Amino acid sequence: MAGFVDMDVLWCYLDPADSVLRQAHADLMTKYEDEVASVSRIDLGSGSTSSKDRNSFGRAFQTFNKVGHQKFRLTAALISVNAWRHAQRALLHLQGFCKPCLNHHIRSALCDLLKWLIMPHLSAADKKSPQQSRPTLETTFSCTRRFEFGIDSNDSDGVDGDAPLRQTATFEQSVPQLRQVLDHLEYFLHT
Repeated sequence: MAGFVDMDVLWCYLDPADSVLRQAHADLMTKYEDEVASVSRIDLGSGSTSSKDRNSFGRAFQTFNKVGHQKFRLTAALISVNAWRHAQRALLHLQGFCKPCLNHHIRSALCDLLKWLIMPHLSAADKKSPQQSRPTLETTFSCTRRFEFGIDSNDSDGVDGDAPLRQTATFEQSVPQLRQVLDHLEYFLHT
């Protein structure tokens, strides 16, 4: 944010409070555990359905996935402009009490950043086999991504963890940056 706004000061004014996000995530995980427990049980009864709502986890997950809380949207926006130092801080803060990658806005921003980082390596592979059609790496969501903005607004050399992420010439150079993004998508990839 170029030093104009202190993220800690701004964060406390955004809705909802961290405690509300913590409770929403705890409710989601409780419903997930109930769903897993019900799948592993075999009902040998007369075929009667239990009074529990069988789709409560699905609805809770869709709610958490689609919710546009200010904290989630700010984090997604920071990722979208490659303000990685601030985005990383927000993601780590959110991970203290929920899994931010379960939210569509954050997950799609992280996936688009990942696609942007690997694009130079895939375009080189496309040149080797032009006869095959390839899916596009552009975002499929309505959000605008400006990953170059973070690079243009930062004088850092891109080596340390606070710098914006950069596309690199070799795959070996991009591995540490890819890992930073994948670390935040890890929970989603394992579920």
